[in-house]
Amino acid sequence: LILLTLAAYGASLRNGFVWDDEFTVETNVSIESPGNLRHLFTPEYFGRFGEFTWRPVVTATYFLDRALWGNKPAGHHATSLALHLAVVLLLFLWLSKLLVSEKIAFAVAALQGVHPAFSEAVFCISYREDVLAALFVFAALEAARRRHGAEGLRRMALEGAGAAFALLGCLSKEMAISVYLSLF
Repeated sequence: LILLTLAAYGASLRNGFVWDDEFTVETNVSIESPGNLRHLFTPEYFGRFGEFTWRPVVTATYFLDRALWGNKPAGHHATSLALHLAVVLLLFLWLSKLLVSEKIAFAVAALQGVHPAFSEAVFCISYREDVLAALFVFAALEAARRRHGAEGLRRMALEGAGAAFALLGCLSKEMAISVYLSLF
């Protein structure tokens, strides 16, 4: 799965900043100072970060990227690719526990890994909200799967983890609310 996904999307590491990346990442001085993280949950968010939607988890990843990679696009793209790989692997894990056939789980995860429908979310840094939402959705679903049959503190911890992942998904992209509603 890793090799297939890298074959499909590894070229993204050679890309520069594209489309909205210029405003949200490349020239956004607000993501340079960790002190600005506090503005993720204030009314100043939209003006300070130049965003039109409130997706603070996504913006927080821009802070992390800037701290790790500076303004080098390859590093930012590596983060997006790593997130996409995590989605593919988590999808495989989740499906392999739910389906009778591990081959089918592999095929579905491989399709997720290479399908061109995800190219925008991987190749354009400022569109990574889809990848982040998917990551947290599958993590929430995996926590929900594991909570069945669990008892006591373990069950409560898995319910809390599922709710936390669902919330992180919603703070990445609004569509993740559908998973939150289906979990409870």
